[in-house]
Amino acid sequence: MSRRTEGLRAVERPAGMPPSLQAHARHDGMAARIARHDWSGTPLGAIEQWPPHLRATVDLMLAHGFPMIVLWGEQLVQLYNDGYAEILADKHPGGLGQPTRECWPEVWHINGPIYQRVWQGETITYEDKLYPLARRGRLEDVWFTITYSPIRGEDGCINGVLVTMFETTAAHVAQAAREREEQKRRESDRRLALAFKVLPVGVCIVDADGNLQLSNDQMRTYLPTGKVPSTDRPNHYRWQGTHPDGSRIEPHDFAIARALRGETMVPGLEFQFIHDDGRARWTRVAAAPLRDADGGVSGVFAIAVDIDDLKRATERQSVLLAELQHRVRNIMSTIHALAWRTRASVGSVDEYAERLCARLMSLARTQSLLTRGANVGVCLRGMLEQEIAAQTPAAAAYHLQGEDVLLPPKAAEVLSLAIHELATNALRYGALAHEDGRIDVCWHLQVQDGQPWLGLHWCERHAEVEGWEMPRQRGLGRVLIEQRVPYELAGSGELRFTPQGLDAWIRFPLRERDSLLQTDAPDAGAPG
Repeated sequence: MSRRTEGLRAVERPAGMPPSLQAHARHDGMAARIARHDWSGTPLGAIEQWPPHLRATVDLMLAHGFPMIVLWGEQLVQLYNDGYAEILADKHPGGLGQPTRECWPEVWHINGPIYQRVWQGETITYEDKLYPLARRGRLEDVWFTITYSPIRGEDGCINGVLVTMFETTAAHVAQAAREREEQKRRESDRRLALAFKVLPVGVCIVDADGNLQLSNDQMRTYLPTGKVPSTDRPNHYRWQGTHPDGSRIEPHDFAIARALRGETMVPGLEFQFIHDDGRARWTRVAAAPLRDADGGVSGVFAIAVDIDDLKRATERQSVLLAELQHRVRNIMSTIHALAWRTRASVGSVDEYAERLCARLMSLARTQSLLTRGANVGVCLRGMLEQEIAAQTPAAAAYHLQGEDVLLPPKAAEVLSLAIHELATNALRYGALAHEDGRIDVCWHLQVQDGQPWLGLHWCERHAEVEGWEMPRQRGLGRVLIEQRVPYELAGSGELRFTPQGLDAWIRFPLRERDSLLQTDAPDAGAPG
């Protein structure tokens, strides 16, 4: 027996089944169900009585690959193909021959008005339209691209509705997921941009090719052309940095360039960055590679921090520490010398203790000049008298000449350190080490470039000067006079050993500066 004969016998068909429906019924599925269904009790009547246009429409529906349903008559009785049976889910096969309002009551508020328009002759199409369908015991959102069209008889009258559709739920869900991810990405980018904006340092992200992707205003100060420093040849001069061995940091060794090669540059490299106005400020640049899922470098996150105030404060702290160390040693030597010289000039222990304590207190008062409050000022003559008198018991050993001058705290600090060193050395090796020694200090004020300048001359003389020589090492006193006065006070200093004795010249403008040792001076990084 042939397969064709077996297929025909496999389907029990009522007499009078249209030939086209018989052909579909050979393949079983909905064609067979429609063929077996008892239509006599429905508004459609027996199959052999169906009008030609209904048979033709059912034939088209069964042959179509997309889900389709025929809604016939005023009750919109359902006939559908295999594709639509899958959409019905657990409502199949009960939905066959059932009025659509009874089958899909949950979407009648959507479909009812549409069917009314189709019965008026409209063909209506929707793309990606939402239908909340009750299937498998729950309500689920399903999206379709769907067309509703009228079915007309030979007389042109509308007898039913043909619905063609395909489900777009998966595509819609995927698109919605993409939109949510895109929204999350935009929100993340917005938060990142906001964080970049409020950060008090320069931050940026560059791609694997070194192109700037995101940066804040502070970082754009360092990247005026939008290029990373290593590739911005015209601005290489702005980045002045050296390795620990003193060699120059070349562009290919800049922090971002090294991070693009996979290195993590933390805490980073320090440069003196030249700003547009010519100012050079210390800047630290740190960078870290951003990696993709395979571990490759996909970009770099970089940060630039202005550390100029911190750097200079650290340098000042180092200078201060060195000064304090020297000063403590000199003070101890001075105290030792005072103790021995006081011993030689007194006749009793009580007198010795009284004079020594008085001289130590004088020395302490001299030191306290360095820690007075801001803008108090220090009397030049009083400071000189305290420093010199602390070294010699004889007032005739020194002479001071000059008008009253009030020194700003910074100038008092530097000058008192210098005078202290001169007086200490005079006691050890110079004029005060000899009975006939003498110190003359004179000063005057003059106006230069509209600003008052102080000029001071320290002169040591005594009879035994033939053996004087220039010291081979640069002592702290010489450093204070010839280096700190120019650096700290924008002035000049000179120390000279002559056959007649020692001479020191100090000149600087009288302007307000904060003292390193000033206890209530503003912090190095504080505003104002």
